[in-house]
Amino acid sequence: MAGKKWFDSFMSRHPQLSLRQPESTSMIRCKGFNRSNVQEFFNILEKLVQDHALTATKIYNVDETGFSTVQKRCQEVLAKKGKFQVGVVASGERGVNTTFVCCASAAGQYLAPMVIFKRKMMAPELADEAPPGSLVEISDTGYINADLSVTWLKHSIAEVKPSKEELILEKFEKFSSH
Repeated sequence: MAGKKWFDSFMSRHPQLSLRQPESTSMIRCKGFNRSNVQEFFNILEKLVQDHALTATKIYNVDETGFSTVQKRCQEVLAKKGKFQVGVVASGERGVNTTFVCCASAAGQYLAPMVIFKRKMMAPELADEAPPGSLVEISDTGYINADLSVTWLKHSIAEVKPSKEELILEKFEKFSSH
């Protein structure tokens, strides 16, 4: 079996490589990210932008990100130097999850986030020190669900104030299934 001395020699012979910490990606995301899906997305986006004369200030992206209380650090992997994203497929999450729903326009305007805690009962102190205008919610799982998706949509409409004359496009991931 190769040891530390062999590895050090290998790395000195291959200076274009570096030891990196990969970013976890779920299997579902890996399967959904392919050339035909990406092309279909951009075809639909282009049609919407043209049909409704949408500008960067009227196009918003909404995404959720979860933070687990139990972090399992991935083993480091060899990657080409200068490569910014190094990934690994994650089998699933463990621990208690807290979810942040964030939204920004293509022009760089941000809406106040929604924070979702895994709890049965709301506690007012959960909102302490949250950014102004933030929604602080709870769910049985700590993830967003269909009801919280509607809550977010109402929040974003109140913030952006679209009208029949001034439409906006708000792109969601398929995250109401949690």
